[in-house]
Amino acid sequence: MKWILLSMGWMLACILLAALLVYVIRKKKGTKRRWTHVLWTTLTAILLMAATGAVYLSVYYHHDVSAEPYLVSGESVAVTPISGGLMFDGPSDTRAMIFYPGAKVEAEAYAPLMYKIAEEWGDCFLVKMPANMAMLDADAAKDIQQDYQYDQWYLAGHSLGGVTAATYLQEHPESFCGLILLAAYSNGQLTEELQAVSIYGDHDGVLNRKEYEKNRNNLPENTEEVIIAGGNHAQFGNYGAQNGDGKAAISWEEQQQQVLNALKSMANEEKINR
Repeated sequence: MKWILLSMGWMLACILLAALLVYVIRKKKGTKRRWTHVLWTTLTAILLMAATGAVYLSVYYHHDVSAEPYLVSGESVAVTPISGGLMFDGPSDTRAMIFYPGAKVEAEAYAPLMYKIAEEWGDCFLVKMPANMAMLDADAAKDIQQDYQYDQWYLAGHSLGGVTAATYLQEHPESFCGLILLAAYSNGQLTEELQAVSIYGDHDGVLNRKEYEKNRNNLPENTEEVIIAGGNHAQFGNYGAQNGDGKAAISWEEQQQQVLNALKSMANEEKINR
């Protein structure tokens, strides 16, 4: 619904702009030819911008064949379509994670990671973002939390999805126990009461390290940083090689297992603190 409203708003803005230009042309009768030229130039620019945006968003990373087995229910995890995504329902009834995919990555590419986490840590809600861009529906977590009840909620995301998740959490700190960032950072200050873990691979060629370091202090002081030896950017999901990324020296199974291990460590720390 938010994506539809955004699109309608953009179209309305273009129509209003065109109408304004037509009105100005009629008022400026002495300069009709010049204003007609301005009108057509502006409309052409708008169309080119719309076309460029459509082409850019239509090209994205699809899940590969290795993700297929994790898109169906198994013995310990039920995979169910929900409004706006997929639910991975495992043994836990108390803990759940909402996951924002990386930019221009199909949500289903994260099915193996979600499945493994649901199997051993907590239920997972994988959000399908409009145009595969998390920033277009940053508050998707709110709708999920309204529909499901858990004692502990965690918000997570990969790459730009992680940045978007952190931004949403800045505005709703009371709604979550923790934040899980995969090759991402928070561009705003987060509350110190929050549990957080930041994970990235040392072969990551996509993560902007300067931005990561610049925003490091935005995370809670007790944030656990996990650097996966041999891991890269793309292997947090299953969508093949990503442009600009480094070549991983470990398998995707190993990289995703280390994510799960970090979450288990977070859960143990939570029990100790209590």
